[in-house]
Amino acid sequence: GVRPGEPVVESAGVRLAGTLSRLGTGLPDWDPAGVPLRPVDRTGPYRTVLTVPAGTELAYKYTLGDWAHVEQTWTDSDAGCVDVADRRVTVGAPGTVQVVADLTTGFRGVAPCDR
Repeated sequence: GVRPGEPVVESAGVRLAGTLSRLGTGLPDWDPAGVPLRPVDRTGPYRTVLTVPAGTELAYKYTLGDWAHVEQTWTDSDAGCVDVADRRVTVGAPGTVQVVADLTTGFRGVAPCDR
């Protein structure tokens, strides 16, 4: 069975939503279908590569394609799963590669956050 910390990803796959208009590529802000992430292997993790102007701050979240399936985090309290606050990253100097490694423990409506 699925335990907390082991989200089940549905066929829509993991998507990145956020202040993506700042990329200058015509993407809308906060579109839950956003940028699709590719699984690295059969069970994840998921990844994407973005080119971001130096000094740009992005706010973002992960979804499974819609806001009904936004990322959540498991709590050990009676609250169960709660929404994750907007994530933020500021890109460094021009020409640098910046790796962002996030971990999400669930998505609203999907085990373990389906109750």
